[in-house]
Amino acid sequence: MNERDQRVELVPFCYPNLNRKTYSPVRSVQADIFQVSTPMVEFPLSEWAPIEGKIRSKSRGPMQAAMNVYAGKALFNGLRGRNAVSNFDPEITRSISFGEGRAFSHWLPYLAKFDTTKSAGVVPVVDFRVRGGLSLDTYKFVFSMMNLAIREPAPEYEKAEFVIIKLPLKFPKSKKFKDRGMSIHDDNGEYFTFDELEEMISTTYRLYEEVFADELRRAA
Repeated sequence: MNERDQRVELVPFCYPNLNRKTYSPVRSVQADIFQVSTPMVEFPLSEWAPIEGKIRSKSRGPMQAAMNVYAGKALFNGLRGRNAVSNFDPEITRSISFGEGRAFSHWLPYLAKFDTTKSAGVVPVVDFRVRGGLSLDTYKFVFSMMNLAIREPAPEYEKAEFVIIKLPLKFPKSKKFKDRGMSIHDDNGEYFTFDELEEMISTTYRLYEEVFADELRRAA
């Protein structure tokens, strides 16, 4: 992705951009949606109604609530349709440090299993964005980070799968969401090196600072 496209992608993440969208409400209930248990305690399957209530209670305004509820429902239905169950695994939370306080661990600390899973389990990343979403280069970036943080230091995860779950929700002119379900992008085993990742991260931080300054000027 060139720097111009990166700048466009960074704008929604820059406060005080008035169009900034957040999926924090639905992210806060991912353990319920993924049906997460622990090695010591197996919890009963979650139902959608209580999850929706939690999302709405954490949302600010009807538009944010609608956006998060529809994203959560698409993920919930997609996982339920695959009979997904997950275990919390604190070892998966390990992060990678690139200096200057830049540590990354955006994947979920869950080892999930779907009805089609043939491996030791699946480590998921969820892309909630309604429009756009991750590019192919960004998929490779995410999988490279996961490989460095999870597989390389811990051989027991060598056979775990990495996946990115995309929620292809359409936001038509009627301003009503159309649920198109979820899709799963698998890791193809092609990774950036540590040096390549470090350069990409430095560029992203530099562009973010520039875009953030631009948004502050516009808001002044």
